[in-house]
Amino acid sequence: MDAKLTGKQKRFIRKHRSSMSAREMAKILGLSRGEVLGVMGRFEPEALRRTKSLFGIIIAAVAIVPLIYARFYYSPLFVLELKLYFVQAIGLSCLCVSLWRRGKLYFAKSPLNFPILVFIGVAVISAIFSVDKEISFRSLISMAAFALVYCLASTEVRENRQVRTLTFAVATVAAAVSLYSLLQLVGVDPLNLKVKGSGRAAATFMNTNFLGAYLSAGLAIVLPGMAFLKTDRSRYAVLVMVALTGAGLACSGSRAGWVGLIAALVFFAAIKCAPRASFAPSKRMRPILMAILVIVAITTSINYFTSDSFVSRFASMANLGSRSVEHRFIMWKTSLDAVRARPVLGFGLGTFQRVYPRYQAPHLKGTEFYGLSKGAHNDYLETATSCGLLGLACILWILATAYIFGIRRVRSGSDGAPVVLTGLCCVTAVSVIAVFHNAIFTPTTGLLFWLSLGLINYSSDGRESISECKGTLPRKIFSAMLALIFGYIILVSFFSKYYFGRGSHYLFKKNYKEALFYFEKSTRYNSRNPLAHANIAVIQKRRGKYRMSLEEFEAAIRIDPDNPKIHHGLGTVYEAMNRSGDAVHQYEKALSLNPNSVETYNRLAMIYSARGQHERAIGCYKKALKIDVGDHGLLNGLGVAYARAGRYQEAIACLKRAIAVKPSEASYRQNLAKALADSGEHVHAVREYRRALEMSPDETEIMIALGTEYARSGDLERAREMYQSALDRDPKSEKARRSLAIVSFHAGYYDESSRVE
Repeated sequence: MDAKLTGKQKRFIRKHRSSMSAREMAKILGLSRGEVLGVMGRFEPEALRRTKSLFGIIIAAVAIVPLIYARFYYSPLFVLELKLYFVQAIGLSCLCVSLWRRGKLYFAKSPLNFPILVFIGVAVISAIFSVDKEISFRSLISMAAFALVYCLASTEVRENRQVRTLTFAVATVAAAVSLYSLLQLVGVDPLNLKVKGSGRAAATFMNTNFLGAYLSAGLAIVLPGMAFLKTDRSRYAVLVMVALTGAGLACSGSRAGWVGLIAALVFFAAIKCAPRASFAPSKRMRPILMAILVIVAITTSINYFTSDSFVSRFASMANLGSRSVEHRFIMWKTSLDAVRARPVLGFGLGTFQRVYPRYQAPHLKGTEFYGLSKGAHNDYLETATSCGLLGLACILWILATAYIFGIRRVRSGSDGAPVVLTGLCCVTAVSVIAVFHNAIFTPTTGLLFWLSLGLINYSSDGRESISECKGTLPRKIFSAMLALIFGYIILVSFFSKYYFGRGSHYLFKKNYKEALFYFEKSTRYNSRNPLAHANIAVIQKRRGKYRMSLEEFEAAIRIDPDNPKIHHGLGTVYEAMNRSGDAVHQYEKALSLNPNSVETYNRLAMIYSARGQHERAIGCYKKALKIDVGDHGLLNGLGVAYARAGRYQEAIACLKRAIAVKPSEASYRQNLAKALADSGEHVHAVREYRRALEMSPDETEIMIALGTEYARSGDLERAREMYQSALDRDPKSEKARRSLAIVSFHAGYYDESSRVE
């Protein structure tokens, strides 16, 4: 049949099979559809059959990952690590091993392959020497999943039709996430994601930066991808989705997201307007320009109706003294200190949060920030901390290769140039966002980033640009061993996290028996989880088993000696055991790791106050109030410490400030009344005691204190009434009984005095 076809016809079919249907090519060449399909089949044996299923996996990942992230990230029972990590690790790893074993795993012939492979190798070596191998190997599996997404995108996205489907999928999910965020902004929350009152649209991801980064990366793919849409209906549908996504990005207020999107658009315009560009203005540019105009219009409208304008928010980036800028500088300086400590291979992939407290203390002094950051707010610094300067060099190598290779392909004017440009735009957006936030390795934005790296390899030249990895016997044996090792790591980690999540769920519900059962099961699968040991210690302390609690806290500290929360928890156990010296030592250790812990300063101040070291207690309260100026509990504690130190005027001033913050607290007025009484202002003291009694009419201590003030002022009848009321409320109160007897005797009620005694 194919003898009728000339070489020119075969080359035509090979060149246009991704952009034209078999029927269209048959009509142009004057052949039958069967003849064209026969030639296409010879060029691509089995490829068409398997491409649909593997491309479907890419689309499913693009659609499902952000939705899982939005729903389960902060759930105490099914956290992101448990759901998304397990799905991607099991699903993608098994797929990769299966394709490799059967000899159906393909790799694009691309200069990007080598730096990505080197980066994974550096991450593996770093994980071997990691400070927490369980975290690092779990992160490695996520990294392997990203690499597989890159591989599948490079080999399975081979047609413009697939690019259209991908663009539509990204646009749909980004618009859905934006719409739900906007609904939550006005108080509608049908999925009960529980938006925190930040005043911005961020509830779907619980963080404006994560939301803004994802929407920005999505727009960076969708806007250039609109050039592939064929019908007006599809263009208008995507335009509506772009409008929703732009509104979500505008309301999120994420400056990093906006900077990333602007960088992508500038890059797109620079490539289009370059002297050597092979593109000319055409109808394909119209939907893109219209979408950009829609985003600008929406942004301008939202800016007009909100008090916090975009201009002021972007201007605040130049203010080095602003809160957000100062906070990032603290995290970046801390990250640099960590890099200096282990510059070559770092501390292990994914261990930033574990290592961070060790180096943060010097940079937190004199600020009001609380430590224990989950990320560096800079992917490049976090990569250097986790995988050393070798890892950072690999990331920069990947980006440099992507731009050099991608721009060269765009300027060559090949059929795949528009798709390559789409990938480069998304890479530009994410790489710029990564300077201010974590984006390259997050499940949502990172998925789009690695997918876009795969799009840079886009080619419609069939299998000529793809090398096949055949499943030989040695490779099958190796893949089986690899599957067993990965399976063991995945399952052990999964059960450890699962039981830890169940334990946390019951701990929140104060069901200590069930919580203890699940935390202990979690430690059987991973005995190196410091949080599991710390939670067991908390439960044992609440059950009164201080010795067992002490052992668990000490085990947690042996695993993670730089966690200030664990040291604080151990201090509370020592305090409950009346070992105040050991408690002070642990609190001071916690403060050396995190000098901005208000709670630790408060506990330390109470111990000093109980010891009679009132000046040291005052110093702790003052440090805590520098961090949290308006904390009424701290103001009350400082006022009591001043009063015990005999500094009554300062005590009165602090207690009045505490009452101004929380006027409904009876104990604050009681402390103020006592300070006034000790300073000799008995009239004012009586007034404050009365107000306190009005707020808490059943409090016997206030009645006794008020009775004492009446007795001091000579009003013995009112004093007797107060003492009698206190005795009626609490017949077992010896203090009320003794005070009533004394005042009755002085008032001349000798029989009553004897009877009361």
